[in-house]
Amino acid sequence: MDSHPSPRARALRQLSPAPAYVLMILGSLPYLPGVRADDVAAACGIPDAEVERHLEFLAEAKWLVRDGLASDGSLRYHLPTEQHREARCLARAVWGMRSAEGVEGLERLGRYYLACATAARRMLMSIPGLPGADGCPSLGPLPFSADDADAAYAWLQERGMEIMNVVPSVHAAGWYRVTVGLVDGLEPLLVRRRAVRVWIEACEHYGLSAAKAWGDRHAVRRMLIGAGTGLRAAGEYERALVRLAQAQDSARQDGHDEDEARALTEMGHTYWEMGSASTAQPLLDRVVRTRRKAGDPQGAALALILLGNLASASEDHSTAIKHLGRARGDIPVSQDPYNRARALAYLALAQQCKGDYDEATHNLHEALAEFELIDAVYWRARCQEWIGRTLESQGRLDQARDWYRHALAGYTHTCSTRDIARLSTSLEQAGRPSDE
Repeated sequence: MDSHPSPRARALRQLSPAPAYVLMILGSLPYLPGVRADDVAAACGIPDAEVERHLEFLAEAKWLVRDGLASDGSLRYHLPTEQHREARCLARAVWGMRSAEGVEGLERLGRYYLACATAARRMLMSIPGLPGADGCPSLGPLPFSADDADAAYAWLQERGMEIMNVVPSVHAAGWYRVTVGLVDGLEPLLVRRRAVRVWIEACEHYGLSAAKAWGDRHAVRRMLIGAGTGLRAAGEYERALVRLAQAQDSARQDGHDEDEARALTEMGHTYWEMGSASTAQPLLDRVVRTRRKAGDPQGAALALILLGNLASASEDHSTAIKHLGRARGDIPVSQDPYNRARALAYLALAQQCKGDYDEATHNLHEALAEFELIDAVYWRARCQEWIGRTLESQGRLDQARDWYRHALAGYTHTCSTRDIARLSTSLEQAGRPSDE
């Protein structure tokens, strides 16, 4: 043993057993950018109030750093990477390389995150979550109420990075059902924040292999559709179509009409973005027919949004406005505010193309406000760009440039390179003096 231990090593030896246990659990977990009492209590299997005392003790001892207040008013901390490394060494020295304590801590935290993410998803998405998601009922109530969607989304925002950091370890441990549930629970955050690369990694790399290992065909389809959606958003159309075709084939074999409709809707969306309207149209028409026949107007509405865009692209703006207005009306705001706001934004774009600038501007501002309420950064930027486009169409270039700059900041935040390139060109053109 080193006869001259480091100050940190001496501090380790001076910790009393309870804070040392908390520190070793944190060390045995994957690196968590944020540390909060309810998460640590779940991982340690001890009450929140007791954990709060230990976290404060560790902060005073310079193991943790206080990061202010979370959205629920609780204290946030973080364990710096060097301290995490030392805590991991301590856990391995005391408990061994693959200790039961460390494994149990990871399992408890994974199940706690699953229970919370599943409850949040239930409030935030119109498509039901996967059946049979495991919770951790011994840990008491969830950190948000079952009818507070804003608090649920705030929790998901604040824990998104932690959940993604836990997913690889949970997957490696062979807890496939939990892995799939965590990825599925992240969907509202990935959609609204348009975190495309994380989306693809979560669904295609971890979620899909876990679903296959679990052996649940519905879960496999959910991950295939999620991967296809992420790949389409990234512009990787051919890979997206492969995943979506796999999902459609599986759904058809199992007679699962709802999954097949979701796969076909995404395929139609992909073909539309590829510029192949003639391929997209019959797929989307089929979805509208089958979902209405099944008594699912909301599922039909998602395809109607795309059919409205196809009509607008062919300059049939009246049909586009009809489709998009119906889609907006068929999506309940309480169940899917995200897609309801998308329908309104596209409706406004069709109105702008038709020359109804006042109506378009009013609806774009309304859609922008709705996206701001749900923190959909990418779609907020799209509305800002389209407001700028409407102003530019009316010759109001100074105002258009201001809106384009706001939109560019949003696209930059979401790393949307295609949108950045397109909007940079719009900004340059709007800045040129007229030759007339």
